Amino acid sequence: RDAADTVQEFAVPGNAVADDGYVAIGFMNPPSNNTTLMFDLQEGFNLLFKAGSFSGNFARASAVMLAGLVFLAALGIALSTFLSMPVAALICFAVFFMGTINGFIIDSFDAMGDKVSMVYNFGVKPILWLLPRFDGDWNPCGYIISAELLGPAFMMHVAGSLAVKAFALFLAAVAVFNRRELAKVSI
Repeated sequence: RDAADTVQEFAVPGNAVADDGYVAIGFMNPPSNNTTLMFDLQEGFNLLFKAGSFSGNFARASAVMLAGLVFLAALGIALSTFLSMPVAALICFAVFFMGTINGFIIDSFDAMGDKVSMVYNFGVKPILWLLPRFDGDWNPCGYIISAELLGPAFMMHVAGSLAVKAFALFLAAVAVFNRRELAKVSI
């Protein structure tokens, strides 16, 4: 009766979940039943249970987005040590845009041949590592929409990655700023 590739929900009693979160599930299509359920073994299926509130999850998603904005602010400050404000702002906008399509860029290079792959591994990949990731699994909006919990491990992973990249930008800004000549006003 249901269309293919639709989400099916089954109620599971709460006492079926152990205190540590472990659940054993057996899956079988009995021949006497006219209903057949199929799912892709690589994708598997999701077992969702209540683990928190929307407001707490929304606050964690906002904190992850704030970490991305902190990285962009650190980038702007680092660029302002040797560029003018309009150029630094333009580069920040470009980095934000590339961060939102970072997963697409990485996937497009993976699909190319071996010759381009060598250029990618030694030239482009280190630059892409410095860019923030605001898409795919790093985007907290997907977790909010699907009502999945943003755990502390996810937050620490994203915030730690952005903190390391921001610290690298800080070191580069200090190195550039220390080599600049400063003028002294003389009357």
